[in-house]
Amino acid sequence: MPKTIEEFRTRRDEIAERIGELDREYQGVLMPEAARTEWESLIDERATNDDVIAELEVRAETVAAVSSAGDRTERGAHFHTNRGVRGEDIYDLSTVRMSAASPDEANLEMRDRAKQSIEAAQFPHKTSEREACQEHIERLLTTIDGDGSLARHILVTGSPTYKRAFPKHLAGTPLTSEEARALSLAASEGGYALPYTLDPTIIPTSNGVANPLRAISRVETTTTNEWKGVSSAGVRASRVRENDEATDNAPTLAQPTVRAERVDVFIPFSLEAGQDWPSLQASMATMIEDAKDEEEAVSFMTGDGTPPRANGLLTGATNIVRTTTRSTFAIADLYKLEEALPERFNPNARMLGHRGVFNKARQFDTAGGAALWVRLGEGLPPELLSYPAHRSSAMASRVADRALLLVMGDFRYFLIVDRIGMAIRVIPDLFGPNGRPTGQSGILAIWRNNSKVLDASAFRVLEVESV
Repeated sequence: MPKTIEEFRTRRDEIAERIGELDREYQGVLMPEAARTEWESLIDERATNDDVIAELEVRAETVAAVSSAGDRTERGAHFHTNRGVRGEDIYDLSTVRMSAASPDEANLEMRDRAKQSIEAAQFPHKTSEREACQEHIERLLTTIDGDGSLARHILVTGSPTYKRAFPKHLAGTPLTSEEARALSLAASEGGYALPYTLDPTIIPTSNGVANPLRAISRVETTTTNEWKGVSSAGVRASRVRENDEATDNAPTLAQPTVRAERVDVFIPFSLEAGQDWPSLQASMATMIEDAKDEEEAVSFMTGDGTPPRANGLLTGATNIVRTTTRSTFAIADLYKLEEALPERFNPNARMLGHRGVFNKARQFDTAGGAALWVRLGEGLPPELLSYPAHRSSAMASRVADRALLLVMGDFRYFLIVDRIGMAIRVIPDLFGPNGRPTGQSGILAIWRNNSKVLDASAFRVLEVESV
């Protein structure tokens, strides 16, 4: 005779009790082979048992809902109510309600669980503020997570089991069957996903100083490898007489597509460091963050768009304003650049240049009469000709023929696309030049992003005149 749901629940309690007994018996020491085999068998049985209980509970709820609906529910109508999370483990996806009548219900519940995870999370990146990270991820859940894939990613990589399994995987330590199962749920790019609290593709980490593009540009996040959007050069309004036919001011719509291209960084580490996960975690997060910022500062500015290189700002901003005099940068060139930008982009325009070029511009107004610069402070950028001025280490640092000194424009028309999720592959053994092992392992971190100018008319670039 088939077992009832109550019998499965009773067995669940028995499994939990036996797991507790084994843990107490061998607390602080390694289990012998027989006990370890029993432990892993219990963990596997518990997972299977929980899956059965979840399925039976969903079936019971569905039958109850169908039998009690009667005439009280309009045909085709559905109202979602957040009924909370069954059980105490928000990371146990087997308890997520599945409903054929409402496929979105599971996504809504996973989103609620993900928000609970975010509320308790800590973010170790050096430039991360906890509240800002929480608000950012919650905004992503609301705006881009239509299919629940981001919520699932957060629950899979943020679970306590996954957080135990990930450093053990890095250190080459044997995993329990439960940990191996948790790790397998986050397989990506031939490796495993970084826990979301460390993942710079999910949390904002850029300090916006040497590479301000993320802070001032349009940033879109996607759960796929390709972002598709719609843009236009704008719509014109017209005045018409009463009762006259409206004028046809239909804009020309463009449908830009940006494919997120692969970027990676390799980090070697000693076996001892791999065993000290808390220390390695903070160091790894910092190293990846710094490498990512440095690579983006150059790629998003100068990339030529040939895959896998990014479509850089200086590649897409094709409207060039040349200095009046060859090999010279003068105060008149600043005004020439400002006047070249179409009026409709002026209200949101910004200046971008290297510190060396800005220092050159400061010397134009030693007496202060022209009021070229305004120093605002309190975290706000200085203003040049009343436009916010941002420093980029990837721009030309000195005046030379054909050097691109400044970019002025509305950076809402420069797009950065991030694909959610950074994958980590562990290279277990590194070898020296003579083919002998060094006692080190390596981490290969892989992520995807790209950039693109959506409307070249929104930008003007100041270039030094040459022969």
